[in-house]
Amino acid sequence: MSNVIFQYDKEAALTSGASSFITEGGPHAGSITEAKYVFGKNGKQSAGLEFTLSTDHGEAKYLSVWYQKADGTTNQYGYALIQSMMGLCKLNTLTQQPKGDYSIAPEFTGKQIGLLLQKILTSKQDGSDSYKMEIKAAYLPGTKQTLKEAINKEPAVVIDQLAASLTVKDERKKGGSYHSAQSGGEGKPPSYNEPAADYDDDIPC
Repeated sequence: MSNVIFQYDKEAALTSGASSFITEGGPHAGSITEAKYVFGKNGKQSAGLEFTLSTDHGEAKYLSVWYQKADGTTNQYGYALIQSMMGLCKLNTLTQQPKGDYSIAPEFTGKQIGLLLQKILTSKQDGSDSYKMEIKAAYLPGTKQTLKEAINKEPAVVIDQLAASLTVKDERKKGGSYHSAQSGGEGKPPSYNEPAADYDDDIPC
């Protein structure tokens, strides 16, 4: 009698050939897989958290939020965004826990959250097209309320308003071949961008 090695799994079969990454900006709700501490190089004092968000439609990785500038002063935008995410996840403190050759904020792991992401077209070192995602705002996944709306018991309107005005940002080097669908251009779609070898280009000064 033959041993059964595989049982047909329709859901798994339908994912074949599909991207495992989120490819479009907008509101995305899911769980935080990891919040990794990242730091500036070459003597810079920059510090941030790099989030990975897992959703039913794919994963968004390398979502960096810088809370400290290169000169060691607070980056108010990033600091406020992390505070907002802490409030939405009902976290009072964040700690630093070693994980291999880096460290994480374990309190964020597994927390449900909604993130409004902006897609940014970039160029790799070899000149080919790529893209990354940037967090513009955070919200409660169940109600779509921002932290302020939830605290004040206001209806959820901010995220939809921000999403309606969100555009694809183009930060590619001159001569890139890809043009976004919004501009009617054609070309090879960009691949998901891994973080650069030196984070300093993305760190606020």
